Amino acid sequence: MELNTLFKLFGVDYSDQPNVTEIVRQTGISYAHTCKTIIKLEKEGLLKTNINKKHKRAKLISLTPKGVEIKKALEILRRNLK
Repeated sequence: MELNTLFKLFGVDYSDQPNVTEIVRQTGISYAHTCKTIIKLEKEGLLKTNINKKHKRAKLISLTPKGVEIKKALEILRRNLK
């Protein structure tokens, strides 16, 4: 997984549980790459997919507690790299 992709994906605001299309719009990462990376991050226990009652095919994405920790660590790293 590329560090740049991780920075972009963990820079997304997950408080409103965006779907993949919304994450693609925010990050500029291709839809296919975003989907593959979300699957990997879900397997690692960093992201969770949730059922969208309004649109069952458009799953909602949220951070797990472990994902929140990683997001915080990446934000610190990003600040220190500037």
